[in-house]
Amino acid sequence: MADVALARRWKPARIFESGRRLTTWTVAGMVAVLVTVLVVAVVAVGRPEPAPEGLPDAGALTGWALPLVRALMELFAVGTIGMLLCAAFLLPASAGVLGLAGGRVLRLAGRWAWGWLACSSTMVVLVTSDVVGVPIGDVLGSSALLRYGWQLPEGRALVAMTLAALVVALNARAVRGRHGSLGLLLVGVLAMVPLLLTGHSASAGDHYLATQALLVHVLAATLWVGGLLGLITVARTNRSDLPVAVPRFSSLALVCFAAVAASGAVTAWTRLGFGTDGWASTYGALVAVKTGALVALGVVGLVHRRRTVAGVLAGRQRPFVRLAVVEVLLMSATVAVAVVLSRTAPPAGEGLSAGSAHGESVTTVDRTIDPFTLGGLVTQWRPDALVVTAVAVSVLGYLLAARAVRRGGGDWSLSRAGWGMAGLGVVLFALCGGLGAYGSAMLSVQTGQLLTMSVLAPYLLVRAEPVRLLRTVTGTVGGPPPRWLTDPVNAVTALAALWLLVYASPLLDASLSTGVVHLLVNVAALLVGTWVWTALRSRGAWAAARSRGDRAVVALVPGVMLAVLAIALWRAEGGFGRLWFESLHLFWDDPVGDRRYAVLVMLGFAVPFVLLAAGSTTRTSRTPTTPTVPVETRENSR
Repeated sequence: MADVALARRWKPARIFESGRRLTTWTVAGMVAVLVTVLVVAVVAVGRPEPAPEGLPDAGALTGWALPLVRALMELFAVGTIGMLLCAAFLLPASAGVLGLAGGRVLRLAGRWAWGWLACSSTMVVLVTSDVVGVPIGDVLGSSALLRYGWQLPEGRALVAMTLAALVVALNARAVRGRHGSLGLLLVGVLAMVPLLLTGHSASAGDHYLATQALLVHVLAATLWVGGLLGLITVARTNRSDLPVAVPRFSSLALVCFAAVAASGAVTAWTRLGFGTDGWASTYGALVAVKTGALVALGVVGLVHRRRTVAGVLAGRQRPFVRLAVVEVLLMSATVAVAVVLSRTAPPAGEGLSAGSAHGESVTTVDRTIDPFTLGGLVTQWRPDALVVTAVAVSVLGYLLAARAVRRGGGDWSLSRAGWGMAGLGVVLFALCGGLGAYGSAMLSVQTGQLLTMSVLAPYLLVRAEPVRLLRTVTGTVGGPPPRWLTDPVNAVTALAALWLLVYASPLLDASLSTGVVHLLVNVAALLVGTWVWTALRSRGAWAAARSRGDRAVVALVPGVMLAVLAIALWRAEGGFGRLWFESLHLFWDDPVGDRRYAVLVMLGFAVPFVLLAAGSTTRTSRTPTTPTVPVETRENSR
């Protein structure tokens, strides 16, 4: 009888009936699969060997511990971000306050974050040991070696990741609302960025494209795996929330799958090229294994969308949970292969040609680009994986939301969708088209890019009314925005301050020489420009402005600022990135003559604001006024 009772206790199906057993066995299975596949892959690729005699050797412990701790660090990062994703987006919240399940996943996020912190801090020691070539004990016993680890780009990235994990671990228990969860989620996601930007793709032929593709690949995979692990945790805590969380995750998983597949293809192309010889190498074999795993995950996701998601909505949750457990185990094996792949050198001579025509590695300027022409401004293409992914997700999300509104009987005109697609197309052209290709090489194009992102693209996007669409789809009404946010005076002041900051401070040189800063400046321009056009199109704000008599003045502020910058650029002999442009030594560009074209671009973008100010003045003067009744008439009427 005891044997029968024990058999019933450990019956596999009963695991899915106990939430605590479900989560425990799932995590244990993920660790077991991760370690097993990692060891097998390391042995197959080539186990760590001692360094040749006379060369520094970190030892076998570092060689085996480095990929293992790296894999566990990524697993803990996935768990942390997955719990935060559930709290921030997937689980229902009442007036922004999370329920019982939300509180539990946040506490679990804190526990996962402590493991993430331990692994990332250990990685600092292991990376230092591996680079310097000394055993781990010597690194721990020498403060000089630990300081040297801080000097390594990967070491600094790991320290930043450790601090971010500490922030999440200390604050996860204190957070109770959706906004706090979103803030911690952003901290966790941003913590992964520095390490990815200093990753193995730095040796790829097209460093910029390969790095951006790797960033999209890892972040999308982290949200995908972490979100699924979070749903399994929700099944442990409160299955009544699954009918709300599962459909939300299903839409997110589809986007993540597409992003992982597309970015993975770009990464493989930059490392292996279009030839078939590279696929016969060890690196190519690992890429093929990852591709097969991605196909299998796509099949599992298709089964989810066709069967198990509908089952959850109908009250049948066990099939979804069972298939989700299988999916996360398969994902764990894929993570192990990815860790080994990151430490494997690609075949020599494959992929895109490295560097530039002068043997240099430039991240913001492609020296092999064709000489500038107006036609080239339209036809040149410099793809950015982050931008392309963000634009594609925005297009898909907007069209699906508009379709849902129309199917629900709502009225959402096609013209709004047209404005939105045009705005996203302008963003894509400004960052990945000719403006993006020549933006860091010519001041006139850089000026056109920044002003396009801060004036033209925001105007088109605001006319698409994305906030209204989001509120219509989600059914949220929300209160009026703060008054300072809708005041056009504040908005245009912020836009003028942004332009002044870019062109009158070292920020311009930093954006020209650093790809990340360049992207952040353009994103900031898009956000501030959106704020400006939202405020200018607000009827209530304009009514207040007209009552103060400053409507024309408000509209003129950006135009005046551009005119001032144009005059300063025309008269200035230095500044405005002149040293950077002259240091490029492009045979087809004259930095001094190009500054004149930058002046014309600034004046050209100032014209719309002047016309807006003139139009507002005309409309104000034509506003009908209440006729004055003579005093005698009023007395006679009494």
